[in-house]
Amino acid sequence: MPEWFNGAVSKTVVPLAEPRVRISPSPHAYIIYKNLMFYVYVLFSQRLNKRYVGSSHTVHDSMKEHNTGKSKFTKAGIPWKLIYWESFQSNQEARQREVFLKSGVGRKLLDKIVKKSTLEF
Repeated sequence: MPEWFNGAVSKTVVPLAEPRVRISPSPHAYIIYKNLMFYVYVLFSQRLNKRYVGSSHTVHDSMKEHNTGKSKFTKAGIPWKLIYWESFQSNQEARQREVFLKSGVGRKLLDKIVKKSTLEF
């Protein structure tokens, strides 16, 4: 130890610079991500007589969140029922479809799809 140390403790802490290393994801992570699907789903609440359009990579978990009141917007309409869903290869495609289904033309299309599917049962 250097002479100047003498067991003293320094109160000044100088953070060490961390090396910036880019770690590439494993091939397994890429395969999992590549096979991950993204969904646009439509929920319906009889209590509010309203639809909710959302997107997620897990419809089951999203349904659970909506029906347990974790979402402020959907809390008042519990219970929500899944009435329609579509799957996509990328999150960007799913989000674009979600935005479309929330537009005026998209809502009219959803009306036709939901009406047709209820007539088939």
